[in-house]
Amino acid sequence: MLTPFFSVKRFRIRDYLLLDRGTISRMCIFDRINCEFCGYANGTAKLWNDELDELSKSELKSRNIFAKLIIALYTGCLAIFLFFQFFLSKVLFFFIASFLGLQFADTKVLRKDLHTSGYAASHGWLLRNLLRASKLYALSLAINLEQIESAWCPLTHLKRQGAVVSEHHKNFYDRDHLEDCLATLAKEGTVSPRKPRY
Repeated sequence: MLTPFFSVKRFRIRDYLLLDRGTISRMCIFDRINCEFCGYANGTAKLWNDELDELSKSELKSRNIFAKLIIALYTGCLAIFLFFQFFLSKVLFFFIASFLGLQFADTKVLRKDLHTSGYAASHGWLLRNLLRASKLYALSLAINLEQIESAWCPLTHLKRQGAVVSEHHKNFYDRDHLEDCLATLAKEGTVSPRKPRY
């Protein structure tokens, strides 16, 4: 929304949505669907976090009245999105985490880190706090999805130029080592340092 009017980096969705795990042999259809969903969900979370990081350090101030209207519209849309999405996702993840034994993201620590680091500090009070709230939600979502992907489908994506993956993929097995991956999951339950609570 802001890219055409400001010097904000444009991200390519195809670099983040890596839907290639369905080609892994010896996986049943249910596992293939789960792995593709993990690729979609984690790719979307990574893209959102990267976009927010870019916005937080971008210069969005302008004397142009049209540009100010665009910022106001963006800020309003962001506020509405956060109001509905944050609370709905918190409720949903509470039930998923309770069922699967996942650890909850410590939002107090995340909020303090954002404040201490001066995240989006160059923006006005309203936009700064909306960007911080968005980042808080995006980080929480990424942490929650990391636990699911690390427990259900910790296999690397195919190498592709421009592909962007989350940091936790360094713990994943190459797709040629499916047996080793399954053995680790049977023993540990995950490849994540965040072990299931039960």
